[in-house]
Amino acid sequence: MTGSATGPEDPTDPLWASVTAESDWWQLNALLNHLLLRILRLESHSAGEVDVTERQHKALLFIKGAPSAPKDGWVPLQMLRRYLLADNATAAQLVGRLRDKGLVAVKRPARNGPAFVRLTPAGKAALAKISTLNRNALRELSAEIGPGMMPALVGHITRYLGGGDPGPDARH
Repeated sequence: MTGSATGPEDPTDPLWASVTAESDWWQLNALLNHLLLRILRLESHSAGEVDVTERQHKALLFIKGAPSAPKDGWVPLQMLRRYLLADNATAAQLVGRLRDKGLVAVKRPARNGPAFVRLTPAGKAALAKISTLNRNALRELSAEIGPGMMPALVGHITRYLGGGDPGPDARH
């Protein structure tokens, strides 16, 4: 693979220079899918910078931002499992690896009760570093595709999901 974790394979050949907010449905969808792949690649690269996998990064992110998590930061393992779309064993193994790295703490208040996880200070620091790397890479990516394209893509998604865009069937 050539190019940086976030950059194009050949920066002198902007892949999407001809795509604008007025481009057809297929071009906008192609650009959107390309950007999603690039974002996944940059997240993987950023996670690797702090020696965690993409899935471990997603777990850290969810633990930090879990909806309805108590103020003390303890998140039910079952909630994390559902977020990651993982089975019980996979979620437990993932949390075990994060615990072994010192990134999360685990508690089980009752002997056979539910388990809870929360970020340790090291986990918070790792997540902050990944987030900073991702933010910087996303800014570069946004500048690469040009001003106005991110809002155009959000508008495209909103129209499509909201029924305002006829979608691919109307444009063969």
